[in-house]
Amino acid sequence: MAGIATKFVAVKDNLVDKVHTPPARSLGQLKPYPVSLSGESTQSKLDRMREKLGKIARTENWLYLIPALPTITWLLNYRCTTDIPFCPVAFAYAALTPKSCIIFINKAKVRDEDILADWKEANVTIRPYGIDEVEKAVKEVGVQMSGDKGKFKIMAAREASWGLVKACEPVSRSLRLLTHFRCLSRSSPAPSRPPRPSRTRLKCKTSATPISVMDARW
Repeated sequence: MAGIATKFVAVKDNLVDKVHTPPARSLGQLKPYPVSLSGESTQSKLDRMREKLGKIARTENWLYLIPALPTITWLLNYRCTTDIPFCPVAFAYAALTPKSCIIFINKAKVRDEDILADWKEANVTIRPYGIDEVEKAVKEVGVQMSGDKGKFKIMAAREASWGLVKACEPVSRSLRLLTHFRCLSRSSPAPSRPPRPSRTRLKCKTSATPISVMDARW
């Protein structure tokens, strides 16, 4: 836009939402996706992702943001058939650290005892859905990990929205894309395509979504 008297100004609030009332989202329940169908437990998937991400981050102080609904659904072994027609995913965000996992989702959707027990065993905590909640969590993790000279590494999938990236501030303005993020010993740790309902074990040989890496100071 050089030479043109036009300036783009980012706004935090969605201006469209200011002039209309969005419809209420479904409160349909998450359903567990058992190991007999998924082929791998939630804990095992989290451990594999942490192993790969730790090598990429090259530090013990890191956080990985997951905006892709299919990836979250796959990782935490659940399905939801009420949020998006013909796609068994739920509106959510997720954040993964070396020791914990957070899912940002409407708590009213998570009442199944099998899911709650599975997540408790895998140290998965539930927080309300929303960019603001992600921002709060990122800041909290940043404070907890500030012992390493006040720095830690934030990683996010390339399809992360502007709002999600802004929620990670303060971060450096430079982003480095990592285009090879996959587990060599098994199938991809974070499939980018939507999960398909199936009565047999799903196999995914595609590489995972590239991730962006941001160095943060707190």
